[in-house]
Amino acid sequence: MMNVRVLLETDELVTAIGEATGMGPQDVADAAIAHYAQHLRRTGKLPKPSEQAAQEQPEAS
Repeated sequence: MMNVRVLLETDELVTAIGEATGMGPQDVADAAIAHYAQHLRRTGKLPKPSEQAAQEQPEAS
């Protein structure tokens, strides 16, 4: 679980997106984070999920 502070401008945008799509604030935030992660992966700034899993698994000895 994560708590965040939202800037007034962002809060107004989340409200507008929610009204336009019927999504709740949590769903809007989750979608935004997922979209940003995809962008970072496309630009090479975040490993792809398969690369990240390989980095996290310890090597067999």
